[in-house]
Order: sequence, then C-alpha cells, then structure tokens
Amino acid sequence: GMGYVYFMHINLGIKNKEECIIKAEQYVKRIFDIDQDSVYGHKLLGIVNVRRSNLQQGVLQLKRTLTIDPNDIDALSWLICAYCNAGKQLDALPLADRIISIDPFNYTSQFFYSWIELLNGNFSESLKRSYVFYNMAPDPPNGKLMHAIVLAYNKRLEDCYALCDESLKYNPDNIFAGFKLSIALRN
Repeated sequence: GMGYVYFMHINLGIKNKEECIIKAEQYVKRIFDIDQDSVYGHKLLGIVNVRRSNLQQGVLQLKRTLTIDPNDIDALSWLICAYCNAGKQLDALPLADRIISIDPFNYTSQFFYSWIELLNGNFSESLKRSYVFYNMAPDPPNGKLMHAIVLAYNKRLEDCYALCDESLKYNPDNIFAGFKLSIALRN
C-alpha cells in the first residue's frame, strides 16, 4: 500500500526521488517483518531495485512476484523496464503481449510496444504505437514524455514542442522543461 504510494510520487513528479525511495524501502522492510513471502513486498522491492538501477535484483524480485501472480500488470511493466534498460527489449516483448492479453484496454502495453520499437530503431513503427497509447491515455506524464520523445525521433519537432509546452503549462516542475531544452539545443 503506502510503499507503492511513495514510489508513485516519484513517477508523477510529486515528491523528491530519494526521499520517496527511502520511504518505500522502509515499507518493504515492514512488509517483510510481517510476511517474508509477501507478493507485495517482492514487487515493491523489485520496483525499488529497478529504480535504483540494481537491475539483476529487481528482475529476481519481479520474477518472484510473477510466480505468485503471473497477471500482475505492475510487475510485468517494471520487468519490461528492467529488460529494456538492460538492452534486452526482445525479452520484454512477450511481457507486453501478456499485458495486452490480460487487459486490452490498458494503455501500458502500447506504451511498451512503442518504447521497444524505439529502442530497436524502428521509429515510424514506434510513432504508430505511440499514437495508440497517447490517444488511449493522453494525461499521464510518463506517457506524454514518451510520446514527445517518439515525436522528436520522427522529426516531428513542432508537435513535440507543442506537447512539451502544454505539459509545462499544467506541470511547470515537470521533466519536460529539460527535455524540450535538450531537443532544441541538438537542432
């Protein structure tokens, strides 16, 4: 519960990253003090490890979570992140397939397909997938950032800038400020 809430504060840009990770780690300890085999404890520990770039430990914990609950979309999503961050996007593809088979209306599978295509250098295919997930869920900050990145890689800079400007209007402390500046400086 609360450990995951602190972790989500990072993803939404609400609170300081390090502070939230420390709080999440404290909750992991509390969970394991109660139940060493807690699926929630393993999932949260896996997510924290992935976020701290301890990918091997993160993968082990997330796989343990999936042995207990193979349809845990959060665990599948974070395992995809770990694989993609390690350059193993082909291993991530079946996990995105599993998410879509569990919940075809969940935008995250399309998000991950787009990311995998981008990592593989298939920019136009990534853009097609990006429009699908962005149209399904235009509000999440990570989705907006991913869509902006895909637009930039497809040389759709005006669209990218417009999306960044729109996001900055509503979330001025968001990562978009740095992203837009870095794209502008490269061109």
